Amino acid sequence: MFKKVLLPILFISASLAAPVYADSTTATDQPAASSQAASTDSGKLCSHAQRWQEMVQTLQLTQDQQDKIKAIKDNAKSAMKANWTQMKSIREEMKALVMSPTLDQGKLDSLIQQKTTLIGNMMKTKITMKNQIYNLLNDQQKQQYQTLMTQWETKKREFFKQMGC
Repeated sequence: MFKKVLLPILFISASLAAPVYADSTTATDQPAASSQAASTDSGKLCSHAQRWQEMVQTLQLTQDQQDKIKAIKDNAKSAMKANWTQMKSIREEMKALVMSPTLDQGKLDSLIQQKTTLIGNMMKTKITMKNQIYNLLNDQQKQQYQTLMTQWETKKREFFKQMGC
């Protein structure tokens, strides 16, 4: 039963945090020598930089829209960082429970509840961010944005399918 609860929580938390953090940076935000550099060994852009460029080009975002979207993403990023700090603390406490001579069920239940709440908060942050971005767009851009979102979700599913998840 523990696996049935923990595995979906871990999957959701991993899938939520990465896109919010990754989407808020562009190829010009990071130096080329960085571990988050814009190009990979194959010469292709990292997915976050590639998605941002694809979104700017496909939706033909104005500079004003780009600036507003960047501000929205920066706000979401700071909220997610706070959640990830708390998540790290919870993970450390869970590790301590694993190593303890006896398992404190009450403490474990409390940690699971805290983690579930944090994941819910991260989901809210991500959905709110996407809604704010969506509402900055004109009707044509909204249709194109929906298409991009579908493509990105398909790519994500394929990635996890290849990983055996």
